[in-house]
Amino acid sequence: VSQSRYVTHISYEIIIGRNFSSRFVNFFSLVDNKNAGLKKYLAETKFMTFSLEQVPEVQSSVIVLSPQTGDLLAMVGGNSFTQSKFNRALQSLRQAGSTAKPIIYAAALEKGLTPASILMDTPQSLAGLDNVSTWKPKNYDNEFKGLITFRTSLQESRNVSTINLLQKIGIDYVLDFAKRLQIKAPITPDMSISLGSFGINLFELTKAYAIFPSKGKIILEKKIFSITDRFGKNRTELVDLVNRHQTANLYRDWE
Repeated sequence: VSQSRYVTHISYEIIIGRNFSSRFVNFFSLVDNKNAGLKKYLAETKFMTFSLEQVPEVQSSVIVLSPQTGDLLAMVGGNSFTQSKFNRALQSLRQAGSTAKPIIYAAALEKGLTPASILMDTPQSLAGLDNVSTWKPKNYDNEFKGLITFRTSLQESRNVSTINLLQKIGIDYVLDFAKRLQIKAPITPDMSISLGSFGINLFELTKAYAIFPSKGKIILEKKIFSITDRFGKNRTELVDLVNRHQTANLYRDWE
């Protein structure tokens, strides 16, 4: 069984090209720092090589998923599995923030709105958790643009007009749309979801985003690319079956 490579740590060099005829300094990352051919090329072109030796103070995660084939090409859960077994690509529930907005706008398009539809980017005062407190959402630039188009609102990631959009299409409609995208993260049914107040792991979010380049088609992610039996026969018919089983157990394995 051949699997895609789940990378947890990469040792690399940064190669800085010193081409003074250009306004920019070229940066390249090199994974295989033992590549003799590249070393020779760098020496001939007078490049300078630097190695990163410090231990990073922050952690991050990466999911690389092909929207055309569903192939899971890479999963990075942190910079060192030895230092931390916590897989941030699957186990970490980070606030979606503005990454939730394309999902809301996609739901609105499905409900009949168009890029030319008009939204209100004006001050609002919404009810809070009780009858006394109020919520007055703002945009990142602390400004309001009044009447703006659906396209401009998404393009500029406007908070207040996105709330207005959510009011138009309804919270329940967006939650149902998220379920159809196979988002299993718990989403509280209130207006704050327009600003991505809910937690979601990177794998779920990446898979949901795959519907955009795949023209609305939900993809089956593939962690197993090929299966060969003990007789050397390629068992292509088993690949989808095994991938479906692996998908069903993906989150349970990391609980």
